[in-house]
Amino acid sequence: MDNTLKLVQKIYQLNPYEDISFSYRPRHRQNSKSPVDRWGDVYLGILGRKISGKKTTLKNKNGKFYSYYYGNLAFCIDPEGCISTQFFGCNFDVTQNLDFYRDLKSVFSNDFRDLQSILMMNHLSCNSYFQLIDFCDWFDEDNSLSRSKNGELNVGFFSDLYYFPLDFNRGLKRLKLAFVALYPIFNSVRLLQQGESCHEVSLRMSEMLSKYRVWCNEGGYHNEFYEKVDSGKNSETLEVGNLLELDSYTFTRAGLWWDVLARDNWTCCSCGRSTKLHGITLHVDHILPRSKGGTDHIDNLQALCSKCNIGKSNKDSTNLRLDHCS
Repeated sequence: MDNTLKLVQKIYQLNPYEDISFSYRPRHRQNSKSPVDRWGDVYLGILGRKISGKKTTLKNKNGKFYSYYYGNLAFCIDPEGCISTQFFGCNFDVTQNLDFYRDLKSVFSNDFRDLQSILMMNHLSCNSYFQLIDFCDWFDEDNSLSRSKNGELNVGFFSDLYYFPLDFNRGLKRLKLAFVALYPIFNSVRLLQQGESCHEVSLRMSEMLSKYRVWCNEGGYHNEFYEKVDSGKNSETLEVGNLLELDSYTFTRAGLWWDVLARDNWTCCSCGRSTKLHGITLHVDHILPRSKGGTDHIDNLQALCSKCNIGKSNKDSTNLRLDHCS
């Protein structure tokens, strides 16, 4: 995420950390009304920062203003082990938010050609898992009002899906570039919810797209896309792609997977290295393998780095937590 936001800063010449908060799932809020695990997915992204005492310009179906911002730009992992870049969560009732809809439509319309070109270049579409939508549909007010009567209108954009295992040279760089391409849309939706005028937001959108176009024309996209990560620097990730079955992502529930890593202090229970200090990739390992009757109970799970997990065979049921993570 940090490298992606640095690229956002480089291209658009702005501070991407200003007025944003990090969004993630699972959150494990103690006062949550329902368990987040019911969703089964994981994401890490950004959304507009909540301003104390200030409402947004969006209204709910009862006509009351929301106190938090809608619209996440995030890297998402679904329960099937697919990762994608998405702008999602900006759902609103058009009948209650006709001015917002018209402002958003105007912002999109002013730079439609550039927006469409950038979306196509990065394999981004409005099609979600459940709806077949064309980008032009947003500009048909009657159609949007009609669809909103049967539920809230969803402003969403989705990249291609990539299955684990993957590394920077296969999949991750495309997801990073998709995130950067969607940032002007995220920023425009956020600013409109903050109460910025349609004219001002349109000017900012045009300016950002112009900077993106200059970056592309000067070879920035080409260099970023074809940059090869030195296998020596990234050997741990590449080894995972060739040798490791990522059952921690494919089978272990997202919330439980997060619980295990947090419990073990984001540290490998074998070698003692941590994600914060050493930049390693952690996986969730079954102490007693499934092949020997091991379960997904948290007491049978431990955090291991890629190399230690590769070295531990399915016949080994050593509880490494007793030495490093207890």
